[in-house]
Amino acid sequence: MSTAANRTSDDELCLHVSDGHKCSFIVAALTKRTLQIPGIKPADRLTLLEKLNGMTDDWFTADMLAGIEPMDDTGLAIYEEVRTLDSPDDKTHAASFNVLATPKVFAHFVKLNPSILAAIKHRADNRRDIPQPPPDETPPPRPQTVMGAAQFAMTQRRSNGAQPTQHRSHVPPEHIGGVGGSLPDWTYDAEKDNA
Repeated sequence: MSTAANRTSDDELCLHVSDGHKCSFIVAALTKRTLQIPGIKPADRLTLLEKLNGMTDDWFTADMLAGIEPMDDTGLAIYEEVRTLDSPDDKTHAASFNVLATPKVFAHFVKLNPSILAAIKHRADNRRDIPQPPPDETPPPRPQTVMGAAQFAMTQRRSNGAQPTQHRSHVPPEHIGGVGGSLPDWTYDAEKDNA
């Protein structure tokens, strides 16, 4: 495979990474750089390690996180420049998130920190290793039935031998605010309610 074809497949792999996970890779590299600061307090180190641990999910696994190398000086400079886009009162950091998640900016972080691409490839390789069931052994999908509350109640009454009644979608005015009364019945019975 040529270098250009390799680059294209690497770019395609990165395109399939969600915006949130792109930022997870960047923040993981930044956090690992912060953990290397000499003299960092043990409590701060523990907090950062707990935050790193909390970043993993079904897609961004612990072994992917373990492979991420700390961010270098150039990556830090890019990150700090992008963070200047956030207004001081914006706790979501939406402006910097939108820039960091763009394919072009993320590609710079991948180029500066090849361990990010290695983690993405690791994920892709693991997905290919999952055996798919043979087509003839795949069970047909079960039809899903969604039943509303009124349909369920009617089904229950029929199964108990009761006659189905009309569903009430509102509470009659005479039942609203009744002193000493109970919650209204969720079925409407003309004879009972008009008596």
